[in-house]
Amino acid sequence: LSIGGDNYCCANPVWLYLHNRSIDKLGAKRVLWGCSVEPGTINEKMIKDLCGYSLIVARESITFQVLQEKNVKTSIKLYPDPAFTLEVDRSKVPEFFKKGKTIGLNLSPLIMSYGKNPGLVYNNYRNLLKHILKTTKYNIVLIPHVIINGNNDFKIMTSLFEEFKISNRVYIVSNGYSASQYKGIIASCELFVGARTHSTIAAYSTWVPTLAIGYSVKAIGIARDIFGSENDMVVSAEALNNEIDLIHYFEGLKERKKEVENHLNNFIPSYVEKALQAGKEIKELLENRGNRFGN
Repeated sequence: LSIGGDNYCCANPVWLYLHNRSIDKLGAKRVLWGCSVEPGTINEKMIKDLCGYSLIVARESITFQVLQEKNVKTSIKLYPDPAFTLEVDRSKVPEFFKKGKTIGLNLSPLIMSYGKNPGLVYNNYRNLLKHILKTTKYNIVLIPHVIINGNNDFKIMTSLFEEFKISNRVYIVSNGYSASQYKGIIASCELFVGARTHSTIAAYSTWVPTLAIGYSVKAIGIARDIFGSENDMVVSAEALNNEIDLIHYFEGLKERKKEVENHLNNFIPSYVEKALQAGKEIKELLENRGNRFGN
């Protein structure tokens, strides 16, 4: 069971091909679960590897469609990302949320590398913080979502916090929470701007109006499936042209806050239920395992 994510969003994931060959030699079935595949990276080597899966579960419709168009000959299903089903734990929501309505921001080192020049994405966030502090009464909480060496949200957001903490309206969440607890914190926000896909999923699935800062098919595909269009819901990091572009998109989300909130409220429950139904696909494979595993 390969936790798909965006492992196939790069042009040549050789490590996966080698790993999968070893699995095939054992005669085992393999499943690609909850994946996004960047259309522009698909080549003959990737298609050959993808055809070796007994089941591919795409987490958004763009991937589902492109795999069919590329004639990937295996069972391809479409279900929402399983993270939509993650339980919400509000037991660790920080005390500062009681001080007023709060906007959540997530920034990652990865998204910064997709800007047209070094510092462009970071400076858009800096200017957004300045704008929120100047034009609203909202507090701001910086929420890390991936914390590993070389790709640490907490480290990059600490720089933002240090610059703006003097305002007494900007806070940062520490790096010691579980996934469910981070989701509980994000669920407590009035609005959310997120670079990490699973931070935006935490927001969508708890009905928080969200602006996704994307760089690949996954952000676009998920937003399109939820809202019918990614327009004004996803900002490509590569499309930022100047250091104040993000303010424009944020203001648009703020103006549509109630509308987006109502849509998520009506849409998400059935979407989560659909995600839960994906388990039946694995059940069917296990029930028919004799076809590949023997007795």
